[in-house]
Parts: sequence; C-alpha cells; structure tokens
Amino acid sequence: MKHQIESTRIIIVRHGDTAYNRETIFRGTLDVPLSDVGYEQARLTGLALRDTPLARVVSSPLSRA
Repeated sequence: MKHQIESTRIIIVRHGDTAYNRETIFRGTLDVPLSDVGYEQARLTGLALRDTPLARVVSSPLSRA
C-alpha cells in the first residue's frame, strides 16, 4: 500500500516599497503608505499569484502589507 504524502507550500511576500525604504528609515509599526513603486510591486504580485489557490493569507494590518 502506497502512502500519499501531503505537503504544504508557503509563499512569503515582503511588503511593497515606501518612501522610507529609500531613506533607510526604520518604520516599525508606523503605517507608511506604499510609494508608486510599491503599488506597482503589489499589482505585479497580484498578477503573479492570481491563479494560485490559497488556503490562508496572513498579513500585517499595515497598509504597506
């Protein structure tokens, strides 16, 4: 009897670019909005993952995430 092994795939996506990223300012929990580059990164991430079935999404409540 063959046993089927289930696997879990975890996809980690870092938050998008903000103005503070370029200035290397530590953000911590400060809710810094995405820059234009960050919005494009988010759009491209959405396109890359659009056909990927996701069982769960875990995200920071900050807008840059």
